[in-house]
Amino acid sequence: MSLLPKKTYYKKRFVRLPFVEEISWHDKFMMNRSSLKLPFLLVYGESSIRSGGEVQHLDYQGYSFNLITSGEGIFHSGNRSIHVSAGDLCIGKYLQRHSLTASCGKRITKNYVAIYDNLLMTQFEEEEIVIHRCLDDFAPLFLKIKTLFIEEEEGVDTRKQSLLAYELIYSVFSKMHESRNADEGEFKQFLHRLTQNLKKEYTLELMAKEYRCSVPSLLRLFRKYCGMSPMHFLKKARLEHASMLMTHPDISIRSAMLHCGYKDQSFFTREFKAFHGDTPLHYRKTKLKNLSSDGFPES
Repeated sequence: MSLLPKKTYYKKRFVRLPFVEEISWHDKFMMNRSSLKLPFLLVYGESSIRSGGEVQHLDYQGYSFNLITSGEGIFHSGNRSIHVSAGDLCIGKYLQRHSLTASCGKRITKNYVAIYDNLLMTQFEEEEIVIHRCLDDFAPLFLKIKTLFIEEEEGVDTRKQSLLAYELIYSVFSKMHESRNADEGEFKQFLHRLTQNLKKEYTLELMAKEYRCSVPSLLRLFRKYCGMSPMHFLKKARLEHASMLMTHPDISIRSAMLHCGYKDQSFFTREFKAFHGDTPLHYRKTKLKNLSSDGFPES
């Protein structure tokens, strides 16, 4: 015998505030269907946020999926703030406060769907709260959900709405998987750019700005793909490149040091010895001697 009712009932609601206008359909009885461990649609809504306006939420029953249809602004979740624009999907997580602020001079419109918390949601990774440029992937599904609510106001078939909830979750996971692969390729290109400009003075804030992410996100990416912090990665890249340059007889130790972003020779010597186990001068002599014995003449 099925534990699910045959019909789910939703009530229509309008909200009109100085900066926000919204229409939505909410689960009429606000039941805690998470106890059934099944995806269940909690709400579908459409809202418009005027320039400078902000909408705040605390999803105490599930997850919300906010599809930006026009405009741009900032999505805040936890301690993270991410610039978003038309075509992006912002994810509000269970029991985590989040907000969307319209940029100055811009109006944001969004469609959103909320789904009761369930076991499938545990697969979301903590840092995955925005999927960029995915309007074409999600707009048709959001329209199907809206159409279901509008056409069946006398009661929505429970199986139909639950299947749409499944479909939305599956689509989000699939898009996240694509995004992870794309992010890895983009991040490797960013690492390559760093190693091609080792002379530049980098800080965590500057690297995060160049990669267009927050400092915490940058730290997570370096731990994930490099197994070390950004500054440790830079130091390693600089010292490895400096040692390579010093094996060339026409490049002085000082030139190699400056090319790799070091200005103080004493500091460079300490860093180099700690990393390579030898001073730059002795390392260079040993390498050039070995190259000379292999038939590469010193100049």
